[in-house]
Amino acid sequence: MPPIDPMPPLAGFELPWDSIDGDDPVVALTDARARLGDTFVVESGGVTYLFTFGEAGLRSFYAVAERDASKGLADYRMLVRKMPDELFAERRTFAHDLFGAEEVQGYLDNLDWAIDAQITELGDAGSFDVFELSRRVGHRLGIACWLGREAPIDELVPEFEILDGAEAFVHPSRSKGATKVDERAALARVELVVGRLLERTDRAPSFLDDIAHRWDDVEDPRAGVAGDVVLLHIATMTNLFAALAWTLAQVLLHPSPASLEQCAFEAARLGQRSIMLREVLRPISFSDGEHEYRIERGVQLATMLPLTNSERVGSGYEPERWRNRALHHDVTVTTFGHGAHRCPAQRFSVSAIVRTVGRLRETFAMTPAFTEVVPLPGQIGGVARSAEPCAVSYRRVPATDVFIGGAESVDIVIVDYDTDWPIRFEAERARIVAALGPRALAVDHIGSTSVPGLAAKPIIDVCVTVVDSADETSYLGALVDAGYELRVREPEFHEHRMLRTPAHDVHVHVFTLGSDEITRYLAFRDRLRADDADRTMYAEAKRTLAQRDWPSMQHYADAKTAVVEAVIARALGIRKPA
Repeated sequence: MPPIDPMPPLAGFELPWDSIDGDDPVVALTDARARLGDTFVVESGGVTYLFTFGEAGLRSFYAVAERDASKGLADYRMLVRKMPDELFAERRTFAHDLFGAEEVQGYLDNLDWAIDAQITELGDAGSFDVFELSRRVGHRLGIACWLGREAPIDELVPEFEILDGAEAFVHPSRSKGATKVDERAALARVELVVGRLLERTDRAPSFLDDIAHRWDDVEDPRAGVAGDVVLLHIATMTNLFAALAWTLAQVLLHPSPASLEQCAFEAARLGQRSIMLREVLRPISFSDGEHEYRIERGVQLATMLPLTNSERVGSGYEPERWRNRALHHDVTVTTFGHGAHRCPAQRFSVSAIVRTVGRLRETFAMTPAFTEVVPLPGQIGGVARSAEPCAVSYRRVPATDVFIGGAESVDIVIVDYDTDWPIRFEAERARIVAALGPRALAVDHIGSTSVPGLAAKPIIDVCVTVVDSADETSYLGALVDAGYELRVREPEFHEHRMLRTPAHDVHVHVFTLGSDEITRYLAFRDRLRADDADRTMYAEAKRTLAQRDWPSMQHYADAKTAVVEAVIARALGIRKPA
């Protein structure tokens, strides 16, 4: 029986890890699709790959159950070309274990520390390569998370470079005949560092404690902990740095009024070089919309994101096209996966990219010495590395602050719900409507005080929708005359403006009609009003964070980001990873 029945047309080339002199896989697959249609077969290295590119085929691709066609096993087959087999033998800590809401603050703290360290290292002026800088930030962040800030980062970075499983798809031809001797030696050196850290009694708490706890039943946990750390670092940082580099490069090359989050999603779309594979584990039926195929065990279902990501929307950079972290609701375009195939660290990766690029832009005036990012030929997975240097010259600029009057140190006080809060909102709403008249297109109660039963800071948050929040002349004077004072001006964040009362007990947030942030604010409010579990989780997170000292209210708000994003994702029906 043939592996696929009926048998689609055969493309006459091999994939890069089986052919040292093979064509660029994107070029070869593009040509094969033009000749053979949306579904065809590649025979390579004794394996049959069924490639599909049409929308119906992609829907079938993502809909097949993992137990029938495994993405995890296919990924393993790719990585094991480069990584030692024993590294995959017994893992006890996975990315989803460390990206729950309760770990958010530790992650974000380490992110800010990594960014601060990188900015200090850059100094006042100089030049850097975008991809090298982003890789350095990624290593700092990952090592600080998994091993703590006491870890010898400069000692570990070379080891993680050797152990980088991305080589299996960035330079796939190098995997052919790999001995893995260097990788095993690097893993042994990481194990020694882990052992030293576990013996230290002066370490600050970190994810290392959580990882080590999973090995409490083992007499010598060093090898197990080191293996978990290495795979965590590879899984979460390998492509984060490349997506960060693409975002920074595109932001510098193509200034845009779009939010940095929109820029990150669009840059990742353009940078994707991922081949998506699923190994068939038992005979299945598969439809591409035109034919129903009987597929036997061992066949690899496949698609290639550079082709699907540009088919409908092209290769131009237009970050404004993204809304609520989605381009449209089909499966032809993806940046961080779909449904059960979504990267479990998506929201953390986006947060890391946005915060890093934002801090660099605030701190430095940067001038690119390149005009485009050219993907590395031959890469067949992950986010593209650059084939050419992406040099940037920079100089530090005087610090600016979105806070009118500068940052303020504040005490965060959480109190029980007050039934007077809706009454106070109505009074503020009347005052705003009287001041703006029809210029106030909508006035909504948002934030924790808008959720009955939810403990909150005793500050009434109000969202005011206007035609254009960047046009301050159309509303700012009237609100100031009504007794509010401008506190925040954020042109790069949806042209957000925030005014407050002199008593600091009311915050008025002004956004442009149609802004994604309005949708998100209201979705967050309505979800907390309707869902007891999310309301309880959010209340507990706030009370925990409120116990810390914060330089400003914004720092406290930033610390809640991942918890808030998780609630909004559920409110908007964005599926979490299985």
